[in-house]
Amino acid sequence: MNYHREYNKLKMVLEASDPMNPDVSVPGLGTYDLVTLKANVRRQLQQLTDMVADDSPRVWRNAHSVLNDQVIQTKIQAVVQTHDDLQATRRQGGLGSRGINKE
Repeated sequence: MNYHREYNKLKMVLEASDPMNPDVSVPGLGTYDLVTLKANVRRQLQQLTDMVADDSPRVWRNAHSVLNDQVIQTKIQAVVQTHDDLQATRRQGGLGSRGINKE
C-alpha cells in the first residue's frame, strides 16, 4: 500500500441526517461540510472578480498568483470529486444511497 497516496485521497463522510451535505476532508486544507466548502469557493472567486475590477498590472499579477496557488483548484477538485462520489454511492444502491439526489 502506498501510504502517501492513500493519505492524500479525498475523504467523504456521509451524514444520515443530510446525505447531500457530507463532510469532506480536503488534503492539506482541513475538513468542511459540502455546503460550506462551496460557499468558501464562491466567496474566493467573487473576491478575485472584485479584485480585477481595478485594471492595474499589479492586480492582474496578484490574480495570476492566486490562481496558481492551488488552494482554489484543490477546493474545486474536492467539490467535483464529492459530487462524483455521491453519485457513485447512489448508483450502488442499498441503505447508504437513500437521500442522494440524481444529478
